[in-house]
Amino acid sequence: MLEANNELTTANAELHSANEELLVANEEVQAATEEVETLNEELQATNEELETLNEELQATVEELNTTNDDLQARNLEILGSSDPTDAQVRGCEKYQRCSSFHT
Repeated sequence: MLEANNELTTANAELHSANEELLVANEEVQAATEEVETLNEELQATNEELETLNEELQATVEELNTTNDDLQARNLEILGSSDPTDAQVRGCEKYQRCSSFHT
């Protein structure tokens, strides 16, 4: 009976040791889970910031397109041409920016 008691004591010590290891592993998993949750929150915030920046960029592009259209219309008025192609050629020659209109 003494031998059986010693075996049970040894088994109990091994189980206690294994339980301690599991508790440490569980704490590590909880810490890693919290870190992942924090990273996910930061990623979500970054995504929201990117969406806002994208919307602002799109608005800026639309404003620039409108401004460009206005400038092109103003250029045609200034050049006094009823032929847009001719006005574009003269405007491009003046600023040496376009080669696609030159013939």
